[in-house]
Amino acid sequence: MTILLLLGAMIALGIWGWWTKESLHALEKIHAFQGTNSQTPSNESQQKTKLDNHQALLQYLCKSYGNHSTENSRCKLCPETWLRHKDKCYWISREKNTWNKSHHDCTAKVSQLAVIKEKAELDFIKGITDGAQLLWLGLTAIPLTSEWSWVEGSLLNDTLLQVTGAAQANSCGMLKGEKIISEACSAVTKWICETEALLV
Repeated sequence: MTILLLLGAMIALGIWGWWTKESLHALEKIHAFQGTNSQTPSNESQQKTKLDNHQALLQYLCKSYGNHSTENSRCKLCPETWLRHKDKCYWISREKNTWNKSHHDCTAKVSQLAVIKEKAELDFIKGITDGAQLLWLGLTAIPLTSEWSWVEGSLLNDTLLQVTGAAQANSCGMLKGEKIISEACSAVTKWICETEALLV
């Protein structure tokens, strides 16, 4: 009698184990099917969401710079507190310093002291400074030649900017209005940095 009870219990346990295993297997199939068809977004859907987010950010940023961005257009952006003119961004210091320290400060900002090559650029800088401030530019006198050189190596176009004062050793160029004032590089004044605008 005991043996029959044990045998019956073993058969019942075997059937129960088989049924449990089949039930778990069926549940796994259901979850796998739901996962591919419902809440998990496809790669295509994820990419579309990223593009939509990028486009919305682009339109917001470009709008803040006065650009009318359309779906395929791009715009140029400047760092915060910098002012954009065409392809360049400009930043004017509030404190005063020597030419060398001003030059180092611009370099630390991944920029350079301003180099003026066009009348439109000169007019823009005059406009943001009221033409009254003295500002260090990226301009120094070349020793022995009495010529003026910009920090990127080109020579000053004196038809665009007239220099007041001689180009002596240790002379640097300050902008005032539409003129360059030759001054000792150790003098202190404000300065203007420039960098390329970021195309986005």
